Amino acid sequence: MAVAPSSRSLPPAAVTTGRAIRRANPYVAVRSAVRRSRIRRDDRSILPDGYERVLHHHVRKTAGTSLNAAFRALGGPDAARATGEDRLTTSTSVAPTGPRPAPPPEPTSGPKGSSIRGNGLTFVTGAAQRIDEGAYFFANSHIAAYVLHPPRHTFRLTILRNPASRLVSHYRYLRHVREHAIPDGPSDAELAWADGSFEQFVHTMPRRGRLRQLYMFSETFDVDQAVGRIAGLDAVLFTETYPDDLAALAHRLGLPLELRRERSFSYSTDVSPEEVAAILPLLADELELVEQVARRLGRDPGPIVDLRAR
Repeated sequence: MAVAPSSRSLPPAAVTTGRAIRRANPYVAVRSAVRRSRIRRDDRSILPDGYERVLHHHVRKTAGTSLNAAFRALGGPDAARATGEDRLTTSTSVAPTGPRPAPPPEPTSGPKGSSIRGNGLTFVTGAAQRIDEGAYFFANSHIAAYVLHPPRHTFRLTILRNPASRLVSHYRYLRHVREHAIPDGPSDAELAWADGSFEQFVHTMPRRGRLRQLYMFSETFDVDQAVGRIAGLDAVLFTETYPDDLAALAHRLGLPLELRRERSFSYSTDVSPEEVAAILPLLADELELVEQVARRLGRDPGPIVDLRAR
């Protein structure tokens, strides 16, 4: 049976064209308007300055899962659990040896992503179509930012991190998942990236994974374009200063966002400073991106782009 390719496997231009066609469909327009009107009655008064929803452009291994958890906690126990893209290895329990079991079914997930409602708030994960429709209080997605077109009055944010530190974290995470046979984690293909040394891992990754922060905001890996798009967001946090940045975000939005440490592991894999130094030339564009964004926001880039892996 033929299976339609997912939006992740299509070029960004093709995905954008497809969404434009769907938005031109009168039925889709009416359905989207109905969803937005229902959510606004519950959520509109929660955010200040006329904002109606929050969208997190989530780059992996930047503390993004912790930020998602801080928002979902506002929905109570029903919304606090991980969903969709975030439902990857949120437990440190060790599974029995043998083949990795298939993830449990998610009743509200599918091609359109995942949706959970709690305390009168709707939380969406992944769902590009629903993100574009805007019928939610908080949404997060790994999908490239330029592919998404949320409605006006959406508070958009992201978290950036020292690129070398991010890759070290990603490598150690994959090694940990494989060593402990943790279920419901990354695909076997992704785990295979970390079969060898850290340097091999970095060279094996696709460019859009290695420079994910750059690719998230520029399909052509153009630093200036990405800097401009990031500067146009409503908030930018940094992993290296995350606790203070989260507190500032909570104050700005008037929300009780609490620091939550998700996916905290005791990694057994070490990466030496020499290994990190060897891959820095491959990260030059993304290092420049993070430094430029920090300076443009009036932040000291020193603590952020320090070349020592954390």
